[in-house]
Amino acid sequence: MLVGSGEIWLALWFLDLPDSFLNALILQSMVLTIRSAAIRSSQPAWSAGRAAIFLVGSLLAFRRDGAFALSLFWRAREIGLAVPALIAWQVIEARRLLRTRAAVERLKS
Repeated sequence: MLVGSGEIWLALWFLDLPDSFLNALILQSMVLTIRSAAIRSSQPAWSAGRAAIFLVGSLLAFRRDGAFALSLFWRAREIGLAVPALIAWQVIEARRLLRTRAAVERLKS
């Protein structure tokens, strides 16, 4: 949680929205709380996370454009971590499929 808060604090600094680390920690914890509660409901967690950034950001006196930019940064970070994992998973599955096909071909001949 502290690493995620550090990422938010750094993102706020890069977005020229300097704020305290405590506010970044509050934002991180509240967004994760709302997202985990949204998983149990019918609303997708990603939209609840974005709404949480706007809601908690407005309570912490962030500008609306800053909260929007922060939500885009958060999404880009998640995509940047998810895409390589999905590619690695597909490579592993493709290798397993090729090994299975080769084994079947050996049994046929």
